[in-house]
Amino acid sequence: MLSLRALSVVGAGLLAIPATVAAQPTRFQIDTTLAPGQQVALTVGQVPRGVFFFSVRASSDGEQRFGITQQRLGVYHHMVKPVLNVPSPLATTACLGAAGTLLCRGISKPAWIDRSTYAFRVRNNGDRPLRITLAIRWRPLPVAR
Repeated sequence: MLSLRALSVVGAGLLAIPATVAAQPTRFQIDTTLAPGQQVALTVGQVPRGVFFFSVRASSDGEQRFGITQQRLGVYHHMVKPVLNVPSPLATTACLGAAGTLLCRGISKPAWIDRSTYAFRVRNNGDRPLRITLAIRWRPLPVAR
């Protein structure tokens, strides 16, 4: 049988976990203009296991052609995972366009290893400058009961 003292120590430990998660940033953003062939990277440090949600706004006076990738740092290069390539079948379903602007939502990728650092890269694959805003939101995975 647990003593009251042991129960209070266990309870205090459980309360510390959400406080640690809540103290970390959960929103990250890149807002830039990329020349043709140029790329930009955003590094997000040591997030607990969870899910990244992506929103993209891209504008160009030509056809938008770009790629977004996610990589867990500290592992081999082949661990680079595509998030979104435009054009692609995913872009057809996740993106809406009008007047030279493309808005993409509803894209998510796992932060699959606890306490990992991730790099997100955006590359302009088109032949015209690309104005892009990439917003990334991280959320913890629900805890199974």
